[in-house]
Amino acid sequence: MDNPEHKLIRLLLNKEFYDENKHRVLRDMFPAPLSSIYDTIQEGHTRYDRDMTVDELKALHWIVNPTLTRAARENIHNLLYNVENDPTYGEDLGKDVLAKLWFVEVNRQITEVGVNNINGLGNTFGPIRDILDKHEDSGLPADDLEELDDDFDGILAYDEGDCRWKFNLPVLAERLPGAAGGRFMVIFARPEVGKTSFHVSLSCGPGGFVDQGATVAVMSNEEDGRVVQYRGVQASSGMNKEQILNNKNVARAKWQALDHRYKIIKGECTTMEMLDAYCKRNTPDILIIDQLDKIEISGTFSRLDQKLREVYRQAREISKRHDIFVIAISQASADAEDQTYLTYSMMDESRTGKAAEADVILGIGKREDPNQADPDAPPDKMRYLTVSKNKINGFHGKVNCKLHHEVSQYRD
Repeated sequence: MDNPEHKLIRLLLNKEFYDENKHRVLRDMFPAPLSSIYDTIQEGHTRYDRDMTVDELKALHWIVNPTLTRAARENIHNLLYNVENDPTYGEDLGKDVLAKLWFVEVNRQITEVGVNNINGLGNTFGPIRDILDKHEDSGLPADDLEELDDDFDGILAYDEGDCRWKFNLPVLAERLPGAAGGRFMVIFARPEVGKTSFHVSLSCGPGGFVDQGATVAVMSNEEDGRVVQYRGVQASSGMNKEQILNNKNVARAKWQALDHRYKIIKGECTTMEMLDAYCKRNTPDILIIDQLDKIEISGTFSRLDQKLREVYRQAREISKRHDIFVIAISQASADAEDQTYLTYSMMDESRTGKAAEADVILGIGKREDPNQADPDAPPDKMRYLTVSKNKINGFHGKVNCKLHHEVSQYRD
């Protein structure tokens, strides 16, 4: 019996065919356990960057799925035997079959969301929009592609627009001038290093995003929103808690000078659809998500890193769809503990999925405090900012600064 999925699995072992057609391959096009076999093909091409044989596919599948039961292994063995002995398509016909299966699968996903909405299992068009955003360009024939104009002034204007919102930390701004709508930045660090204070300082500190005229919206699922607001009062006034209490009128005037452009999103905003709807309705210039990893999305994923890559992809789509600068806050893995040079490989539960979606990635490092055992010793203020990915101006490297905890400000 003709089995197109078997034939396509064979074709996808060819690296050139895989590279040319992977944008039209969806995991759900293959019934289980072929879907897990496709995961292994992806892994193989990433690791080895060459054609693979069926025997190599078998071996790699055991490597990446070491907990398979004996019965499951036997089932995979029989399945791959059939794949190997089922005559495959020519590449030209294979592309057409793949395109048809892709088209059917995308429409099935859209239909499933619609049926769930009708049956009361959903109440938003967000998942349908996400499906279209993710897949509609994959079905376009080449004749429908549009070339950019080559106007010189337009090219320069686009480059100038990349840096509309400046960083108010001079040592960083000298090397990373800023960003604008449509850009996606990830900031990560270990717990208690100062991630929240960093984005508060960039937003509410002197010369920060709000002083530049930006409307900043902060979705905080890591700390209580009132805590973040209070840090905003500290950063805008440059005062510690005692000074604020003794100079309320001065602190109030500094806070009110922000002109209500610093917004903390109230309530539990836990899904990407809610964030997307908020941005459409309120049109902030900058959206800060602290922390992005905790945002939920629809869909089924075999590994956490696959889910997180999709979360980060959707955050990037929000930045482009609404022309806003999105800043995601994330945790660093244990590899970053007491380190001063943090690369994106140290992001928690990442592999390369998160990094692939970001325009800029900045890690905040902190060395081991030699006085941490002494409760009366002042905290170590030194912080080390590493830019390990930068699609804005290409700078990669580390700069040093200080975190003034008492006023929630980062300074040179």
